[in-house]
Amino acid sequence: VYLNDVAAHGGATVVRPGSHRQVFAHGLATGWNGETLPDLPYADPLPIPGDAGDVLFLHYLTVHRGSRNFDRRIRVGLNAAIRPARPWS
Repeated sequence: VYLNDVAAHGGATVVRPGSHRQVFAHGLATGWNGETLPDLPYADPLPIPGDAGDVLFLHYLTVHRGSRNFDRRIRVGLNAAIRPARPWS
C-alpha cells in the first residue's frame, strides 16, 4: 500500500514482468527450494508509480524490489506477504 504519492523515480516498487511464471517453471523443473533468487533471463524492470492509498497485489513469485528514491520525499508504504511454503508441490 502506498501511503503517499510515489513517482517512478521516487522509490516505486519495481517488478520483472512475467517473472512469476519463470520462477514457477524453474521450481517445477529443478526442485528449487526458494531460498535464493534463481538467475534467469528476466524481463526489464518496470516501476509501478502510484497515489496515496493505491494497493499493489503481486503474485508471490514475482521478482520485485523497491527502486532508488530520487525524489525529495520519503516513500512510505505498508507491506505484507501471504504465500504457500512450496507453491509447486
